[in-house]
Order: sequence, then C-alpha cells, then structure tokens
Amino acid sequence: MLKLENIVKNYSDKKVIDHVSLKLKNGVYGLLGPNGAGKTTLLNIICGVVKPSSGNLYFNDKNILSNRGLLLDQIGYLPQNFNYYPSFTALEFLIYMGLLKGIKYNLEEKCWELLELVGLTVEANNKIKTFSGGMKQRLGIAQSLLNDPHLLVLDEPTVGLDPNERIKFRHLISSLGNQKTVILSTHIISDVESIANNIIILKEGKILENENIAYYLKQLEGKVWEVSVATDVVEKLPQDLIISNQKIDSDTVHLRIISPIQPVNGAILVSPHIEDIYLNYFPSQKR
Repeated sequence: MLKLENIVKNYSDKKVIDHVSLKLKNGVYGLLGPNGAGKTTLLNIICGVVKPSSGNLYFNDKNILSNRGLLLDQIGYLPQNFNYYPSFTALEFLIYMGLLKGIKYNLEEKCWELLELVGLTVEANNKIKTFSGGMKQRLGIAQSLLNDPHLLVLDEPTVGLDPNERIKFRHLISSLGNQKTVILSTHIISDVESIANNIIILKEGKILENENIAYYLKQLEGKVWEVSVATDVVEKLPQDLIISNQKIDSDTVHLRIISPIQPVNGAILVSPHIEDIYLNYFPSQKR
C-alpha cells in the first residue's frame, strides 16, 4: 500500500500541493486534472524527485521520506519528459538503466523480454536517435518495468503512441494492475476509461475525489443531454453552458451538454461518458 498523509508542496508563496492524503492499493489509478493542477509535482514527490514541504509518505507502512532507499527497488517511473542517450541502442540503453537500478542477474535476458513486450525487438540494436517519438515512448515504458516494480508511476505515457500502440499499452497496464499499484497521469481520457479502477481528481493541488468510474457516472445521471439545433441558435446559448461535444453537419449543430436542467427545448437525456466527468469537474474547460 502507498499512503500519502497531508502532503504539502510550496514554491515560494505558491502552494502547488495542498494537504493531499491518499491510500492506494493494487490497481490502476487514473490521475486527472487540468494543466497546472499539480499532477506532475505530486508524481515527482511520490517518486522522490521532489521533496515535499511537509507531510508523510508511506509504502507498506514504512516512512519512505526518511529512507528513500526503501522505495527505490520497488518503483518504476516514466516521467513526462524522459531523456535518452541518442547514441545508445535500445538494448544498450535498457542494460545501462538496469545497471543503474542495481539489477545484477539475467539483466540482458530481462531487457530482451521487455523489448519484445513493447514491440522493439527488431530495433533493439538501432540507435535511439533514429527512433520516432512513439518508439522512444515505448522504450521509456520498457525501462520503467526493468526492476519488476510494485509501484509503477506513469506521467503521460501514451504521448506519441499511435492508436494501435495505445491499445497495446492499455492491455499491458491493465494486466499489471492485478499485481501492482499503477498511477497513470494522462490527458487522453479514453486511456483512463479503458484501464483505471479508480480516478483521482486533482484541482489546484487538492484531491477532490478518489472513486471508481461507476461513482462518477452515477453523479452525472440526469445531467447529460443531446440536441440538434440550427447554427444561429448555438450563438445565442449562454456562454457558461458546458458543451462537452459539438459536431457541425451542414446548417445543423449536434450538441452534447452537461446541465442539471434541460438546457434547450428538445434536448434529451443520454448516458454520461468519462469525458463528461472531466468537464463536470473542470467547467473552465468549455467552449
């Protein structure tokens, strides 16, 4: 179990993380929030890259702020901006990272297993500087798994992956969640919907919710509407109306709207989606 207890992080006079407390067991946790919410700072604190201003962090009931070594062998981390050595081959890079992590036995065999897992065996001896963005991201995912971590922290891991690669990645992470605690921060909402057991909502450094997807969808029952209107009608709608989707078809606009009451004559109630959850918590992300 990973436990965060009243974690605070200040930068000068700005409170980036504001008394965050969480208990995370095995499973996949999606971390959602707009830019500037503090997601990357929170992940960096968990991974020991950033020291909190106050609070405590426990892994299996042991305080890891006072002894970071307790967690280093148990954690895998893919940061949002992961740096590579461009003149290394993919295999050389994984071996190098494995040595830094203190892996002494069967390291090359483990590297080949992970290269196969992320679909890079053919490119194993190619230099990283020749890789596409998606290939580099897959290599980053491989390095995060080198030490078979119990805690896996992934910050925007599907950036640069094409649709097929994202599907493979989701299958991989979903399977890992049975034996590990996985924290996944992403702006690609469909990734969270496909694999997360719980969604953590972070806003202005504070945790608003940490619940399963069914909980959030239930909160939106009776609040999501769809309607088709003429183009000129859209311009007359209230500017604070939360429109989660808008599709133009000739002179007609198909709208999906989040509202506690019928927003437009003729609008019908529909089942909520995970994208609706995001906009319900962050209404500033509207038209």
